[in-house]
Amino acid sequence: MNFNLEYIKGLGKNRDNLIIKKKIEDLIKKNHNEYFNDYRILLNLQLKLNKKKISRVYHPIRVSYYSTFFFKKDIKLILFSIMHNLLEHDKKTKSSTYINKKNLKRLHVLYIDNEKKYNEKYLPDYYKKIYTSDLLTKKLKCLDKLDNLFNLYKNNDKNLKKKYLIEVKKYILPLAKKLSKSLFFYLNLLYLHNIQLLNQN
Repeated sequence: MNFNLEYIKGLGKNRDNLIIKKKIEDLIKKNHNEYFNDYRILLNLQLKLNKKKISRVYHPIRVSYYSTFFFKKDIKLILFSIMHNLLEHDKKTKSSTYINKKNLKRLHVLYIDNEKKYNEKYLPDYYKKIYTSDLLTKKLKCLDKLDNLFNLYKNNDKNLKKKYLIEVKKYILPLAKKLSKSLFFYLNLLYLHNIQLLNQN
């Protein structure tokens, strides 16, 4: 797969989420078929928490898909991508057969309180936990931001965009640079593209 083509095709456009969903499912079946049932269970859990609105579940599906461009076909990362934002929908999510204690701990590290997000003290403390977390959590955080940057142009709040891009520059780009040169390259491109869009308005 060539992320450069995905970047050119998807930037500033409506990507076909159903095609991406099919691609990641085909990839799991082909390379990790024994985990496909786990994927389906996690996806159904997302659908349940999102009141069966598939549009709300496309974000974790895209994140799982993008993980395969930069970190091969890591099934742990693929499945964790599907569950990565569960606490945003249900803070009482508990460990289970499909969300073990280790992953639940990762979910709590990733969870961000949006009401406190741009508090002067909150964000540095939050990213301190991210920076001292394990490799899977760090990768997920960068991939999550990658998809968010793809869609940032849809947000009409200019002030919020500025704060978001400052966050990306200060915390995400340095982290991505340590993880993957190619991931850093595309995150930086998307960051610069969004800065350009912001300055045009």
